[in-house]
Amino acid sequence: MSRIGHAQINIPAAATVDYKNNVVTVTGNNITMTRELNEGFDVTIEDGVLTVVRPDDSKNNKALHGLYRALSNNMITGVTEGFKKQLEL
Repeated sequence: MSRIGHAQINIPAAATVDYKNNVVTVTGNNITMTRELNEGFDVTIEDGVLTVVRPDDSKNNKALHGLYRALSNNMITGVTEGFKKQLEL
């Protein structure tokens, strides 16, 4: 069971997400990131929430399900907040 893959991603107002031909495109703050997904995977975008759906329950697709969800979340975080390094003393 993929706990990460089933989690939904909230899309902030500063980002726009498009999905066409197995390619997820995230745009925000003059930055555009794209990621190509394997055949069969689907992305649904409804009411500001992104969800990754896998084609079947094979072992490989279960692993890729969580990976694609995490990569999509990181792309959204990257275009809205950017990279930051925090030093703790």
